[in-house]
Amino acid sequence: MFVGTIAAALPARADDSPLNSRAVIARAKTWTKHKVPYNQSAWKNGYRTDCSGFVAMAWDIPVNVVTWQVPLVAKRISKSQLEPGDVLLNTQRDRHVVMFEKWVNKKHTAYWVLEQTGQNSVEGTIRRKMPYPYRIDGSLYKPYRYVGMSRFFKSVPKGDRQMVAGYKAVPSVLKHKPTPVKAEPKRVVRKPAATKHAQQPTKLEPTGTARPERHDSATSSAPQAAMLTSLLGWLIGR
Repeated sequence: MFVGTIAAALPARADDSPLNSRAVIARAKTWTKHKVPYNQSAWKNGYRTDCSGFVAMAWDIPVNVVTWQVPLVAKRISKSQLEPGDVLLNTQRDRHVVMFEKWVNKKHTAYWVLEQTGQNSVEGTIRRKMPYPYRIDGSLYKPYRYVGMSRFFKSVPKGDRQMVAGYKAVPSVLKHKPTPVKAEPKRVVRKPAATKHAQQPTKLEPTGTARPERHDSATSSAPQAAMLTSLLGWLIGR
């Protein structure tokens, strides 16, 4: 799945060729100077403020690659080939990427590292001495050098290529087409079959109309009482 995002808020360069080492380190130190807080959900100058976002910013590339995508924009090199602005990458356990500035000693057993780290004790963008290749899980860190974006964009699914084709002219946040959700089939509710003794629906009277009271002549005793009273009156009168 393609998850890189085009860097927003930064002017696009005429091409995506690598900057020279001095320019890369200068860009990296704009973050170490202010010790930008580490946050995978935050952005600064159009780049995520995590380890891979920091590297993408320093390399001045138009896409916020994530750690496992770094090999799509960089090539593997040897320890002896390391130059300022190259990186040491761990794509396995605790994925992380740091930037190489220069060697601390002639034996090349330690170097100055520029990195965006989420460690509680040194959280943020820092510059510090680091044993080569890294102080934790050192064997998992391999040196890489940025080479360009062509291989990265070849890895983008065809459906997304049109959206990233003009990244040099219009740097913006890459939007992904959501996967269409299939609508659930409508459930057909069958009405129960009518029976011979089905109850007839009650007719509603119009609103505001008083319904006249009805009396059943077969059960009412009012007419019979009136007739007896009239007959008694006629007999007494005689």
